[in-house]
Amino acid sequence: MWRYYLVPVLAVVDGLTTVRQPAHVKGRALPTGLDVPWGALPWGKDDTFLLGAEVTPAQHLTLAAAAGVTALPIDDGVSLSTADQAAVRAFADALGLPSSWITGGETGKNLARSLAGIAVVLQRFNGRARFALTDKLPLLVRDLTVAQRDHLLAVATDLGLSRAGITEDSTIGALVIAWGRQYANHPVLLAGRPL
Repeated sequence: MWRYYLVPVLAVVDGLTTVRQPAHVKGRALPTGLDVPWGALPWGKDDTFLLGAEVTPAQHLTLAAAAGVTALPIDDGVSLSTADQAAVRAFADALGLPSSWITGGETGKNLARSLAGIAVVLQRFNGRARFALTDKLPLLVRDLTVAQRDHLLAVATDLGLSRAGITEDSTIGALVIAWGRQYANHPVLLAGRPL
């Protein structure tokens, strides 16, 4: 089953190059990690990746229990039950994201696409502004500096996202979710696997 996680970044200096990869999975920086097919996107801050991995139930439990890992509590092909909705809302709340948009009509794959879109928006903003939004999600857009708001507008323009309905009284979390879900309507690939 293909599952999703937020994992710490492992950075290893290899000569003149710094190799960055998700912790806990096998790769160039960690040849002894869990040997599974995986792909990753930066999650807004330089120290976290959104990881997608093809895992068995036992591997999922191992990875979900690893240090610094937050697991999306559903497989990507499953529609959300009432219990799943509660678990996914708790997951979003733990990340500082509003959770009211998570409904029974979602599947794990739709949630993963939205999270990938959120990751792209957070990373693009972080790269432009050299300022991480991740811990600012409960704030209002108007609480950002003028320069930071300009970077937000530039991110929307760069990614072709609509700013309709977004105001200075919107929370940053709501804005990131709205734009992440818009971006998720584009083709999103993780390790060559379409989300």
